[in-house]
Amino acid sequence: MRQETLAQDSINSSLNNHGLHVVNDTLIATAPDGFDDSVFLQFKKALLDRVHSDGTRQVVIDVSPVLFLDSGTFELLSSTARMLSLLGARVVFSGFQPGVVAALIELEADFDCFTTALGLADAMDMLASTVNEPQPAPEEEAMTEEASAQTEPPDTAENTAENTDVR
Repeated sequence: MRQETLAQDSINSSLNNHGLHVVNDTLIATAPDGFDDSVFLQFKKALLDRVHSDGTRQVVIDVSPVLFLDSGTFELLSSTARMLSLLGARVVFSGFQPGVVAALIELEADFDCFTTALGLADAMDMLASTVNEPQPAPEEEAMTEEASAQTEPPDTAENTAENTDVR
């Protein structure tokens, strides 16, 4: 029991001090290699707690140290990305190893919720470019969609009959 507590303290210390860093308002989280589900769940909790407490809006999860990723751990990564998104953070994964990518493709893993970058620098560039892009306010976007719907006449039989020349 004492060894388990010491191991737990070591993991928490590693995550709190060495695995999570803030650079240019972006939280960078380096996933530990060779982790089992319990270690990853602690990693996930540390990420969620940090994003929630700091109000972080950008997260890069660096998976470059990970040399093996099974479908269960991949699902934990996916759910972490979805949870971080629900907290309002934009998430980019960086550094997937070629062997990991090949295995995930073979497993037909769903990458729909993932934004990925080749490396950490690319991930930071992606996040910086989206921060600088002007985003329409939700009201403006709804008004634009409504206006375009009103300017296009509905395709009905009446419109077709009016526009046909009967001789």
